[in-house]
Order: sequence, then structure tokens, then C-alpha cells
Amino acid sequence: RRPELAPSPRHLFFTSSIVLAELLVVCGQWPWLFLHEAFHVLAGRRLGLASRVGIGRRLCFVVFETRMPSLLSVERRRRHVPFLAGMLADVVAVASLGVFAYALSGRTGVTHTLRTVALAMAFPICARFAYQFILFLQSDVYYVLATALGCYDLHAATQARVMNRYWKLGRRPERMFDEGRWTSRDRQVARYYEPLFAGGIAVLLAIWCFALLPATRLLVHLLLHALRSGPSDARFWDGTLFVSLNVAQLVVLFAIARRDRRHRSLSPSPEPE
Repeated sequence: RRPELAPSPRHLFFTSSIVLAELLVVCGQWPWLFLHEAFHVLAGRRLGLASRVGIGRRLCFVVFETRMPSLLSVERRRRHVPFLAGMLADVVAVASLGVFAYALSGRTGVTHTLRTVALAMAFPICARFAYQFILFLQSDVYYVLATALGCYDLHAATQARVMNRYWKLGRRPERMFDEGRWTSRDRQVARYYEPLFAGGIAVLLAIWCFALLPATRLLVHLLLHALRSGPSDARFWDGTLFVSLNVAQLVVLFAIARRDRRHRSLSPSPEPE
């Protein structure tokens, strides 16, 4: 009935402030990320596993992580729900935000703002849902497939086959992996799984084309318009703050990556037993 409520990149810019839009995309996703992991935890506890949500760090970003010990001790057919529970949470979140925005259609003032914020939060969840189909990232969908197919380490076996093809074409046989390191079942399934593994690149390109690139184009347009408005306009300072925050973030990321690389190089190698 209301196609304009379907999640779209344009919904990200619910305000004239680029900084506020960025903060919503980053910080506004934390509750939904927590909900995604919480659904994994609840599905694990349903099976009697001592599951919990932990907080980790990837570079300078805070991430939520599901810790579900002893999942492999559960029979295979009962593992699918814990793996898929996070994606179910994403669907419920997007549907709820869409219904909420629909209920507030035609309103003005604060109510209208709440509607636009709901739509802005829905789009990143959709993009994150699509990422689950990038199978070379060992996503939730990957674990479902690997479990259903009775594999132990399908990802590594498939990756080895792909890299062996690459090194064979490059005439570097000394760099090839010994595929005998993986189980016969992993090697058997990897032969047919390779197209799906490589198909993750197509999914990644589709996300870039239909989500990230349109959002980036809109962002650049708004940023240039803000910077051209001159110091007498509040939008100019908003754009300047946006650039400063992102440059600072890149500097911090570079410093952390450099520090981690230095620590790895200084760490002593384990002695052979």
C-alpha cells in the first residue's frame, strides 16, 4: 500500500545534518545488533546451552558477539534455529520499524521525526541481512549449509581449492595447499560448493551497487552542498565536523592497525614441540 516505506538509501538522510545521520547509522544500530545476537543466545538457551552475549572490539569498533559453547554437541538438525535466529531478529526489526512508520504516516512535528528515524534505522539492517549471503565470510547462512551438508570445515576446504586453482594458474605449485588436511566429506562437498563460495562476490557487488554506492552518492552531494554554503551557514560547519570526525577515525584506525602489526612482529614465534 505504501511502497515509499520500503527501506531505501535515501532514508538514511532523515535530517539536513550529515553528522546526525552518521551517528544514527553507527550508534543507532547498536540496539539492533544486540537484538540480533540476543536471538542467537535465546535459541541456544532453548537447547539448554549456556549462551550469552559478549562485547568485543574490531579495531576501534565495539561489536556484540554470541558465545554458545557446546553447540557442536547438539545433533545437527537442532543447530539450524540457533544459526538462523539472528536473521529472524533482523526480519522482525525491519517489519516492526516499517509498521511503526506506516502508523505515523501523515503526522507532523515530533511524530514525523520519529517516523523518519524509524525508516533510517531499517535500511542498514536490510544491508546487514544481505551480508549473511556472502558465504566466503562464514556468515549465518554458511553455518546452516555446512551443518546441513554434514561438513566439519567446509569453508577452509573450499578456500583451499580456490587458492590451489589460483596458484596452479600462476605456476606456483609450492604455494598450494594439501587438500588431504580436510575430511573426505569436506573435500567432496567443496567441489560443488565452490560456485556458491564465489557467488558471494556477486552478492557483495550487488550490495555495493544497490545500497552503498547510492548512499555514498547522496552523502557526497549533501556534503559538497554544505561545504559550498560558506561559513555563515550552519550546514558548512556541520559538513566540516563530518569531515573532521571521519579523518580522525581513519587516523585512529591506521594507528591501531600499525600497533597491532608491530605487536605481532615482536611476539616470539612458538617453539616446535
